[in-house]
Amino acid sequence: MDNERDDFFNSIFRPKDGFEKQLVYENRVVKRVITECGIKPRSWGKLVNICRDETGHPFFSFNWFNNFFRQFPARLCGKRIGYCGTKADDNGVRRKIGLYELNLADIMKPDKNLLVRAVANALGDGDVDIERPFVFVFPIVRKTFCAHNLSTDSSDIAARAQWVFRHERNTMTVEPTNFLFQSIGGDWYQD
Repeated sequence: MDNERDDFFNSIFRPKDGFEKQLVYENRVVKRVITECGIKPRSWGKLVNICRDETGHPFFSFNWFNNFFRQFPARLCGKRIGYCGTKADDNGVRRKIGLYELNLADIMKPDKNLLVRAVANALGDGDVDIERPFVFVFPIVRKTFCAHNLSTDSSDIAARAQWVFRHERNTMTVEPTNFLFQSIGGDWYQD
């Protein structure tokens, strides 16, 4: 009896491996995409059951989302970005910094921009084809941002903050997810 109890609590409190953490993250992002696009599914349980039947687990994943919602205007992807580079402190000692430590001057740099470099590295790690539409979701502290190459209509959003980066013929926009998903809307969703 004690073994079953210990196994139960160990499964709840044990540290998750990288795959499990990513899957939990993807599950949260997919739910966020659906709700921030203004969609209220008739049954989340039905979606979970469809996902479980197709993937073998009850967590939404980017792969499942991209295959199931083919009308979504871009490939959904993303991950947490830990460190984005190094920066010299006041004493000249270089140390690793996270995205949350970047200040406005760091984000607005035209060259050697740590935000762009971190997102570009993450896109490369995820084998994202930047020639095709993509939405890469990543958190910074308690806010969820995305990098994307979509052109969206922002006329219905009162105020919208975006960082637009251009390199050669590629454009990448970074903004909070709620602005992008609100502008995408729910026309792609079918119950």
